Amino acid sequence: MLSIAITAPPSIKSCTRNNVQEAPRRRIHYLGHFVTFTSSPKNIVHMPKTPKSLEALIKLVRLPLPHIENLQKGVENTMDILGTKNYFLKKAYEGFQDAMAELLKLS
Repeated sequence: MLSIAITAPPSIKSCTRNNVQEAPRRRIHYLGHFVTFTSSPKNIVHMPKTPKSLEALIKLVRLPLPHIENLQKGVENTMDILGTKNYFLKKAYEGFQDAMAELLKLS
């Protein structure tokens, strides 16, 4: 079985049930693969509920964003921040690298 890790974009607002993000998860499931979807805790909470039929094959993992100077505490997506500060949010998401490497080692 193949394990795939998917990271949410900084703006989770685009991930709705009938959106592009939902379709790949379902297609991957029907191929018999396991999906680990990673994002910040606040973004995972706003994800649509995983259908019961897919729960066994989809795992949602909350990874806290690292502290980045000039990024307000609690900012986890583009809805929380002015457009001029998006650079700092991007830097925070780049900080997922170590946590993702550890997650992939354990997969």
